[in-house]
Amino acid sequence: MTNRPWLATALLSVCLAARADDAADVRAAVDGLYRSLAAADLAALSGYLPAGGFTEFSPPEGTLKTLTRDHFRGVFASGAAVDLRVEQANVRALDRAAIVTGYRTGSITLPGGKRLDVHDCLSMIWARDAATWTLRHVHISACAGAPLQLTNAFVLDDVKWVRDAGDSTVTGRTSLRLRDGSLKSCAGFPVELLPVAGYSSERIFRTYASNQSGQILVEDQPPKFTPDAPDYHEYLLKGACDARGEFRFEKVPAGEYYVMTFIIWDVPGSDPSAKTGGAVMKRIRVAPHSNIAVDAR
Repeated sequence: MTNRPWLATALLSVCLAARADDAADVRAAVDGLYRSLAAADLAALSGYLPAGGFTEFSPPEGTLKTLTRDHFRGVFASGAAVDLRVEQANVRALDRAAIVTGYRTGSITLPGGKRLDVHDCLSMIWARDAATWTLRHVHISACAGAPLQLTNAFVLDDVKWVRDAGDSTVTGRTSLRLRDGSLKSCAGFPVELLPVAGYSSERIFRTYASNQSGQILVEDQPPKFTPDAPDYHEYLLKGACDARGEFRFEKVPAGEYYVMTFIIWDVPGSDPSAKTGGAVMKRIRVAPHSNIAVDAR
């Protein structure tokens, strides 16, 4: 049998060219997906979605969710605006699948008009059906390193009321859900009542992907922010959970707060700087002469 090294070389060249074409097609699909999001074009967006939608994991929320055509119909109807793009995209084509990594940057404007600047680390999985590439999974995480730039300035007048004398009481309990599904009580850990304001709300949303409730684990690399206003860490109410995992604040002035619990401890047998655990957040409204019970688990 005649040895034909030229044939193997030719076949390899064909395979590499096909992979290069696939990578180019996937890049075009990524760009098209975000263009359709920015244009609120549901018909165009649907071309990149499989029938059952795609899954997305965002560490601040800590849950795997499925985003379908109906989800985006609701987003567009709400008046929210999504202006995002993927920078420094790296595509690895694997026959009928492709992995995309890069940085998701741009902005999201909420229905009320509030704009949030976005800079996340992004991984995507795409799959090819016939000649069409559709998105199957997205993983979003905060990029370690540079702090995130805040668009809202810290305004002391927005929060100084927290030091006024109040006549309400806030009590409750908090637990952190760990990776293995178990709950860690807040017993012995600090609790804060953080006044709701533009600056605090932006930090909270960009940490927890929600302004209502959520949690984030240390392993998820909570973001840092700039400017990090010193008074942000001072104009709040500080307390702690007792041995039963319960907290109590008295003489609380009326207003809206984020209840913040920091359940963070040293990793046993490791360097003292190594931490584990996380933080839990829940938004509450305190009326004058009221008793508020909080259960954030």
